[in-house]
Amino acid sequence: MRIGEREAVSTRLGFLILGLAASTWAPLVPLVKARLALSDTMLGLMILLIGIGSVVTMPFAGSLAHRYGCRKVLVASCSVLLMSVPLIPLSPSFWALGLVLLVYGGVLGSLDVVINLQGVQVENALGRPLMSGFHGFYSLGGIVGAGAATLLLAAGASAVAATLATFLTGLAVLFYAIPGFLSDAGEGDRLVFQIPRGVVLVIGILAGTVFCAEGSVTDWSALLLTREYQLGAGAAGFGYVAFAFCMTLGRLTGDKIVASLGPLRVLMFGGLVSVIGFWMAGLGRLPFLGLVGFGLVGLGASNIVPVLFSAVGRQRAMPAPVALSIVTIMGYAGFLLGPAAIGSASQHLGIRVAMGLIGAAVLMVPLFSAWIVGQTSDPGMVSS
Repeated sequence: MRIGEREAVSTRLGFLILGLAASTWAPLVPLVKARLALSDTMLGLMILLIGIGSVVTMPFAGSLAHRYGCRKVLVASCSVLLMSVPLIPLSPSFWALGLVLLVYGGVLGSLDVVINLQGVQVENALGRPLMSGFHGFYSLGGIVGAGAATLLLAAGASAVAATLATFLTGLAVLFYAIPGFLSDAGEGDRLVFQIPRGVVLVIGILAGTVFCAEGSVTDWSALLLTREYQLGAGAAGFGYVAFAFCMTLGRLTGDKIVASLGPLRVLMFGGLVSVIGFWMAGLGRLPFLGLVGFGLVGLGASNIVPVLFSAVGRQRAMPAPVALSIVTIMGYAGFLLGPAAIGSASQHLGIRVAMGLIGAAVLMVPLFSAWIVGQTSDPGMVSS
Protein backbone atom coordinates (compact mmCIF):
# COMPACT_ATOMS: atom_id res chain seq x y z
CA MET A 1 0.00 0.00 0.00
CA ARG A 2 1.06 3.60 -0.56
CA ILE A 3 2.16 5.30 2.66
CA GLY A 4 1.55 9.03 3.07
CA GLU A 5 0.68 11.72 5.59
CA ARG A 6 -2.57 9.97 6.57
CA GLU A 7 -0.57 7.05 7.90
CA ALA A 8 1.74 9.42 9.77
CA VAL A 9 -1.22 11.06 11.49
CA SER A 10 -2.68 7.69 12.48
CA THR A 11 0.67 6.61 13.88
CA ARG A 12 0.77 9.71 16.08
CA LEU A 13 -2.75 8.94 17.28
CA GLY A 14 -1.79 5.34 18.04
CA PHE A 15 1.03 6.59 20.27
CA LEU A 16 -1.42 9.04 21.85
CA ILE A 17 -3.78 6.19 22.77
CA LEU A 18 -0.88 4.22 24.25
CA GLY A 19 0.16 7.14 26.45
CA LEU A 20 -3.41 7.97 27.38
CA ALA A 21 -4.26 4.47 28.57
CA ALA A 22 -0.91 3.78 30.22
CA SER A 23 -0.96 6.94 32.33
CA THR A 24 -4.54 6.61 33.60
CA TRP A 25 -3.42 3.83 35.95
CA ALA A 26 -1.25 6.11 38.10
CA PRO A 27 -4.05 8.26 39.61
CA LEU A 28 -6.08 5.11 40.29
CA VAL A 29 -3.44 3.41 42.45
CA PRO A 30 -4.36 4.93 45.83
CA LEU A 31 -8.09 4.53 45.16
CA VAL A 32 -7.79 0.88 44.15
CA LYS A 33 -5.51 0.17 47.09
CA ALA A 34 -7.97 1.68 49.55
CA ARG A 35 -11.11 0.14 48.02
CA LEU A 36 -9.75 -3.41 48.05
CA ALA A 37 -7.72 -2.90 51.25
CA LEU A 38 -4.52 -4.02 49.53
CA SER A 39 -1.31 -4.21 51.53
CA ASP A 40 1.87 -2.73 50.06
CA THR A 41 2.98 -6.24 49.14
CA MET A 42 -0.30 -7.01 47.40
CA LEU A 43 -0.18 -3.72 45.51
CA GLY A 44 3.39 -4.49 44.44
CA LEU A 45 2.20 -7.81 43.07
CA MET A 46 -0.57 -6.07 41.12
CA ILE A 47 1.97 -3.70 39.55
CA LEU A 48 4.23 -6.66 38.76
CA LEU A 49 1.37 -8.34 36.88
CA ILE A 50 1.25 -5.38 34.48
CA GLY A 51 4.91 -5.96 33.68
CA ILE A 52 4.45 -9.72 33.35
CA GLY A 53 1.57 -9.23 30.92
CA SER A 54 3.66 -6.91 28.77
CA VAL A 55 6.69 -9.18 28.70
CA VAL A 56 4.54 -12.18 27.74
CA THR A 57 2.94 -10.51 24.70
CA MET A 58 5.86 -8.46 23.40
CA PRO A 59 7.77 -11.40 21.83
CA PHE A 60 4.74 -12.35 19.72
CA ALA A 61 3.40 -8.93 18.77
CA GLY A 62 5.82 -8.31 15.92
CA SER A 63 5.17 -11.77 14.47
CA LEU A 64 1.40 -11.22 14.58
CA ALA A 65 1.78 -7.88 12.80
CA HIS A 66 3.99 -9.53 10.17
CA ARG A 67 1.37 -12.23 9.61
CA TYR A 68 -1.86 -10.22 9.75
CA GLY A 69 -0.73 -6.61 9.20
CA CYS A 70 -0.35 -3.83 11.75
CA ARG A 71 -3.96 -2.65 11.41
CA LYS A 72 -5.60 -5.80 12.80
CA VAL A 73 -3.19 -6.05 15.73
CA LEU A 74 -3.42 -2.34 16.51
CA VAL A 75 -7.23 -2.27 16.43
CA ALA A 76 -7.45 -5.37 18.63
CA SER A 77 -4.82 -4.11 21.09
CA CYS A 78 -6.28 -0.60 21.35
CA SER A 79 -9.82 -1.91 21.77
CA VAL A 80 -8.97 -4.37 24.54
CA LEU A 81 -6.69 -1.85 26.24
CA LEU A 82 -9.35 0.87 26.32
CA MET A 83 -12.01 -1.57 27.53
CA SER A 84 -9.74 -2.79 30.33
CA VAL A 85 -9.22 0.70 31.81
CA PRO A 86 -12.75 1.09 33.30
CA LEU A 87 -12.58 -2.50 34.56
CA ILE A 88 -9.72 -1.56 36.91
CA PRO A 89 -11.87 0.42 39.39
CA LEU A 90 -14.78 -1.99 38.83
CA SER A 91 -12.78 -5.07 39.84
CA PRO A 92 -14.55 -6.57 42.88
CA SER A 93 -11.63 -8.53 44.35
CA PHE A 94 -7.89 -8.97 44.51
CA TRP A 95 -8.02 -11.84 42.01
CA ALA A 96 -10.28 -10.01 39.56
CA LEU A 97 -8.01 -6.97 39.64
CA GLY A 98 -5.00 -9.20 39.03
CA LEU A 99 -6.63 -10.69 35.92
CA VAL A 100 -7.62 -7.25 34.60
CA LEU A 101 -4.11 -5.86 35.13
CA LEU A 102 -2.54 -8.90 33.50
CA VAL A 103 -4.66 -8.30 30.38
CA TYR A 104 -4.07 -4.54 30.62
CA GLY A 105 -0.31 -5.08 30.69
CA GLY A 106 -0.47 -7.61 27.88
CA VAL A 107 -2.22 -5.29 25.44
CA LEU A 108 -0.01 -2.39 26.52
CA GLY A 109 2.99 -4.49 25.51
CA SER A 110 1.59 -5.60 22.16
CA LEU A 111 0.46 -2.07 21.28
CA ASP A 112 3.88 -0.68 22.22
CA VAL A 113 5.67 -3.05 19.85
CA VAL A 114 3.31 -2.77 16.88
CA ILE A 115 2.83 1.00 16.93
CA ASN A 116 6.61 1.35 16.89
CA LEU A 117 6.74 -1.11 14.00
CA GLN A 118 4.21 0.99 12.08
CA GLY A 119 6.19 4.11 12.98
CA VAL A 120 9.40 2.67 11.54
CA GLN A 121 7.65 1.67 8.30
CA VAL A 122 6.02 5.09 7.90
CA GLU A 123 9.28 6.91 8.62
CA ASN A 124 11.21 4.79 6.13
CA ALA A 125 8.53 5.22 3.46
CA LEU A 126 8.38 9.00 3.83
CA GLY A 127 12.16 9.32 4.01
CA ARG A 128 12.44 11.82 6.86
CA PRO A 129 12.78 11.67 10.66
CA LEU A 130 9.40 11.09 12.33
CA MET A 131 9.97 8.81 15.33
CA SER A 132 10.67 11.59 17.83
CA GLY A 133 7.33 13.21 17.02
CA PHE A 134 5.58 9.85 17.28
CA HIS A 135 7.04 9.27 20.75
CA GLY A 136 6.20 12.87 21.61
CA PHE A 137 2.53 12.01 21.18
CA TYR A 138 2.99 9.15 23.65
CA SER A 139 4.35 11.65 26.17
CA LEU A 140 1.51 14.04 25.34
CA GLY A 141 -1.01 11.25 25.85
CA GLY A 142 0.56 10.52 29.22
CA ILE A 143 0.18 14.12 30.34
CA VAL A 144 -3.43 14.28 29.10
CA GLY A 145 -4.40 10.89 30.56
CA ALA A 146 -2.93 11.36 34.02
CA GLY A 147 -3.85 15.05 34.14
CA ALA A 148 -7.46 14.59 33.08
CA ALA A 149 -8.04 11.66 35.44
CA THR A 150 -6.48 13.59 38.34
CA LEU A 151 -8.60 16.67 37.66
CA LEU A 152 -11.80 14.63 37.37
CA LEU A 153 -11.08 12.79 40.61
CA ALA A 154 -10.19 16.05 42.38
CA ALA A 155 -13.51 17.53 41.18
CA GLY A 156 -15.40 14.70 42.84
CA ALA A 157 -15.92 12.33 39.92
CA SER A 158 -15.80 8.62 40.67
CA ALA A 159 -12.95 6.45 39.49
CA VAL A 160 -15.35 4.71 37.10
CA ALA A 161 -16.40 8.03 35.58
CA ALA A 162 -12.78 9.12 35.17
CA THR A 163 -11.82 5.88 33.42
CA LEU A 164 -14.93 5.98 31.21
CA ALA A 165 -13.73 9.39 30.03
CA THR A 166 -10.42 7.79 29.04
CA PHE A 167 -12.28 4.95 27.30
CA LEU A 168 -14.55 7.23 25.27
CA THR A 169 -11.78 9.65 24.32
CA GLY A 170 -9.48 6.82 23.27
CA LEU A 171 -12.25 5.13 21.31
CA ALA A 172 -12.99 8.31 19.35
CA VAL A 173 -9.29 8.73 18.55
CA LEU A 174 -9.06 5.08 17.50
CA PHE A 175 -11.97 5.31 15.04
CA TYR A 176 -10.32 8.30 13.39
CA ALA A 177 -6.94 6.56 13.24
CA ILE A 178 -7.99 3.16 11.84
CA PRO A 179 -7.90 4.07 8.11
CA GLY A 180 -4.26 5.07 8.44
CA PHE A 181 -3.09 1.91 10.19
CA LEU A 182 -1.05 -0.25 7.81
CA SER A 183 -2.93 -3.29 6.56
CA ASP A 184 -0.28 -5.09 4.51
CA ALA A 185 1.03 -8.33 5.98
CA GLY A 186 4.67 -9.32 5.64
CA GLU A 187 5.97 -11.71 3.05
CA GLY A 188 7.26 -15.20 3.74
CA ASP A 189 6.71 -17.49 6.70
CA ARG A 190 5.50 -16.36 10.08
CA LEU A 191 8.31 -14.89 12.12
CA VAL A 192 9.37 -16.33 15.46
CA PHE A 193 11.14 -14.76 18.38
CA GLN A 194 14.94 -14.98 18.14
CA ILE A 195 17.94 -14.40 20.37
CA PRO A 196 19.21 -10.83 19.81
CA ARG A 197 22.48 -10.50 17.96
CA GLY A 198 24.76 -7.93 16.41
CA VAL A 199 23.61 -4.34 16.31
CA VAL A 200 20.15 -5.33 17.62
CA LEU A 201 21.71 -6.59 20.84
CA VAL A 202 23.68 -3.36 21.30
CA ILE A 203 20.65 -1.18 20.55
CA GLY A 204 18.61 -3.22 23.02
CA ILE A 205 21.22 -2.72 25.75
CA LEU A 206 21.29 1.03 25.12
CA ALA A 207 17.49 1.23 25.06
CA GLY A 208 17.37 -0.68 28.34
CA THR A 209 19.92 1.72 29.83
CA VAL A 210 17.97 4.82 28.79
CA PHE A 211 14.68 3.35 30.03
CA CYS A 212 16.47 2.45 33.26
CA ALA A 213 17.45 6.11 33.59
CA GLU A 214 13.87 7.24 32.92
CA GLY A 215 12.48 4.81 35.50
CA SER A 216 15.01 5.97 38.05
CA VAL A 217 13.95 9.59 37.67
CA THR A 218 10.27 8.63 37.82
CA ASP A 219 10.62 6.69 41.08
CA TRP A 220 13.55 8.33 42.87
CA SER A 221 13.77 12.02 41.90
CA ALA A 222 11.35 13.15 44.62
CA LEU A 223 13.20 11.16 47.28
CA LEU A 224 16.54 12.65 46.25
CA LEU A 225 15.13 16.17 46.44
CA THR A 226 13.56 15.64 49.86
CA ARG A 227 16.45 13.72 51.41
CA GLU A 228 19.44 15.61 49.99
CA TYR A 229 18.01 19.02 49.09
CA GLN A 230 15.56 19.29 52.02
CA LEU A 231 12.62 20.18 49.78
CA GLY A 232 9.11 19.59 51.08
CA ALA A 233 7.16 16.57 49.85
CA GLY A 234 4.95 18.73 47.64
CA ALA A 235 7.76 20.68 46.03
CA ALA A 236 9.87 17.56 45.43
CA GLY A 237 7.45 16.47 42.73
CA PHE A 238 8.70 19.30 40.55
CA GLY A 239 11.80 17.23 39.79
CA TYR A 240 9.72 14.77 37.80
CA VAL A 241 7.63 17.62 36.35
CA ALA A 242 10.83 19.23 34.99
CA PHE A 243 11.95 15.88 33.57
CA ALA A 244 8.59 15.08 31.92
CA PHE A 245 8.09 18.58 30.54
CA CYS A 246 11.55 18.74 28.96
CA MET A 247 11.20 15.22 27.54
CA THR A 248 7.84 16.03 25.96
CA LEU A 249 9.16 19.31 24.56
CA GLY A 250 12.25 17.58 23.18
CA ARG A 251 10.21 14.87 21.47
CA LEU A 252 7.63 17.19 19.95
CA THR A 253 10.45 19.20 18.36
CA GLY A 254 12.68 16.18 17.84
CA ASP A 255 11.95 15.45 14.19
CA LYS A 256 13.33 18.84 13.17
CA ILE A 257 16.29 18.37 15.49
CA VAL A 258 17.13 14.94 14.02
CA ALA A 259 16.70 16.27 10.48
CA SER A 260 18.99 19.20 11.26
CA LEU A 261 21.70 17.51 13.33
CA GLY A 262 21.45 13.91 12.14
CA PRO A 263 21.05 10.79 14.30
CA LEU A 264 24.75 10.61 15.24
CA ARG A 265 24.86 14.05 16.84
CA VAL A 266 21.48 13.49 18.51
CA LEU A 267 22.72 10.30 20.15
CA MET A 268 26.05 11.82 21.17
CA PHE A 269 24.80 15.18 22.44
CA GLY A 270 21.62 13.74 23.91
CA GLY A 271 23.56 11.13 25.85
CA LEU A 272 26.06 13.69 27.15
CA VAL A 273 23.32 16.13 28.20
CA SER A 274 21.57 13.33 30.11
CA VAL A 275 24.81 12.37 31.84
CA ILE A 276 25.44 15.99 32.85
CA GLY A 277 21.88 16.18 34.14
CA PHE A 278 22.27 13.09 36.34
CA TRP A 279 25.58 14.31 37.72
CA MET A 280 24.19 17.79 38.35
CA ALA A 281 21.19 16.36 40.20
CA GLY A 282 23.38 13.96 42.16
CA LEU A 283 26.19 16.34 43.07
CA GLY A 284 24.42 19.70 43.34
CA ARG A 285 23.73 21.47 46.61
CA LEU A 286 21.10 24.03 45.63
CA PRO A 287 17.54 22.80 44.92
CA PHE A 288 17.57 24.79 41.68
CA LEU A 289 20.45 22.64 40.41
CA GLY A 290 18.55 19.47 41.21
CA LEU A 291 15.52 20.62 39.22
CA VAL A 292 17.68 21.79 36.32
CA GLY A 293 19.54 18.49 36.40
CA PHE A 294 16.38 16.41 36.03
CA GLY A 295 15.19 18.75 33.29
CA LEU A 296 18.45 18.13 31.41
CA VAL A 297 18.00 14.37 31.79
CA GLY A 298 14.57 14.62 30.15
CA LEU A 299 15.79 16.91 27.39
CA GLY A 300 18.86 14.82 26.58
CA ALA A 301 17.06 11.47 26.69
CA SER A 302 14.01 12.67 24.78
CA ASN A 303 15.20 11.71 21.32
CA ILE A 304 17.59 8.85 22.09
CA VAL A 305 15.00 6.08 22.14
CA PRO A 306 13.18 7.30 18.99
CA VAL A 307 16.50 7.40 17.11
CA LEU A 308 17.36 3.91 18.39
CA PHE A 309 13.98 2.56 17.24
CA SER A 310 14.52 4.13 13.82
CA ALA A 311 17.89 2.38 13.66
CA VAL A 312 16.23 -0.96 14.46
CA GLY A 313 13.98 -0.48 11.46
CA ARG A 314 16.97 0.06 9.16
CA GLN A 315 19.30 -2.70 10.38
CA ARG A 316 19.58 -5.95 8.43
CA ALA A 317 20.90 -8.33 11.10
CA MET A 318 17.37 -9.49 12.00
CA PRO A 319 13.81 -9.06 10.65
CA ALA A 320 12.51 -5.67 11.80
CA PRO A 321 9.34 -6.96 13.53
CA VAL A 322 11.35 -9.42 15.63
CA ALA A 323 14.09 -6.88 16.33
CA LEU A 324 11.56 -4.30 17.48
CA SER A 325 9.98 -6.83 19.83
CA ILE A 326 13.40 -7.60 21.30
CA VAL A 327 14.43 -3.99 21.75
CA THR A 328 11.06 -3.10 23.30
CA ILE A 329 11.39 -5.97 25.78
CA MET A 330 14.94 -4.96 26.71
CA GLY A 331 13.87 -1.35 27.12
CA TYR A 332 10.91 -2.32 29.27
CA ALA A 333 13.12 -4.57 31.38
CA GLY A 334 15.41 -1.62 32.01
CA PHE A 335 12.47 0.53 33.09
CA LEU A 336 11.34 -2.15 35.56
CA LEU A 337 14.77 -3.11 36.90
CA GLY A 338 16.31 0.37 37.03
CA PRO A 339 14.39 1.67 40.06
CA ALA A 340 15.14 -1.54 41.96
CA ALA A 341 18.84 -1.28 41.10
CA ILE A 342 19.08 2.34 42.19
CA GLY A 343 17.32 1.41 45.43
CA SER A 344 19.95 -1.22 46.20
CA ALA A 345 22.79 1.12 45.25
CA SER A 346 21.27 3.91 47.33
CA GLN A 347 21.10 1.71 50.40
CA HIS A 348 24.81 0.87 50.21
CA LEU A 349 26.33 3.96 48.58
CA GLY A 350 23.81 6.75 49.05
CA ILE A 351 21.24 8.12 46.64
CA ARG A 352 23.60 10.77 45.23
CA VAL A 353 26.15 8.15 44.21
CA ALA A 354 23.37 5.93 42.83
CA MET A 355 22.17 8.75 40.57
CA GLY A 356 25.73 9.36 39.46
CA LEU A 357 26.15 5.70 38.54
CA ILE A 358 23.02 5.79 36.39
CA GLY A 359 24.51 8.80 34.62
CA ALA A 360 27.75 6.91 34.07
CA ALA A 361 25.81 4.02 32.51
CA VAL A 362 24.16 6.42 30.04
CA LEU A 363 27.68 7.26 28.77
CA MET A 364 27.36 4.07 26.70
CA VAL A 365 25.02 5.94 24.36
CA PRO A 366 27.58 8.47 23.02
CA LEU A 367 30.33 5.83 23.13
CA PHE A 368 28.44 3.43 20.82
CA SER A 369 26.55 6.01 18.76
CA ALA A 370 28.99 6.19 15.84
CA TRP A 371 29.08 2.40 15.48
CA ILE A 372 25.28 2.09 15.60
CA VAL A 373 24.75 4.82 13.00
CA GLY A 374 27.39 3.23 10.80
CA GLN A 375 25.68 -0.16 11.03
CA THR A 376 22.19 1.19 10.32
CA SER A 377 22.79 4.11 7.93
CA ASP A 378 20.25 4.55 5.16
CA PRO A 379 21.06 6.80 2.20
CA GLY A 380 17.38 7.63 1.91
CA MET A 381 17.28 9.18 5.36
CA VAL A 382 18.80 12.43 6.51
CA SER A 383 22.35 11.65 7.58
CA SER A 384 24.71 13.30 10.00
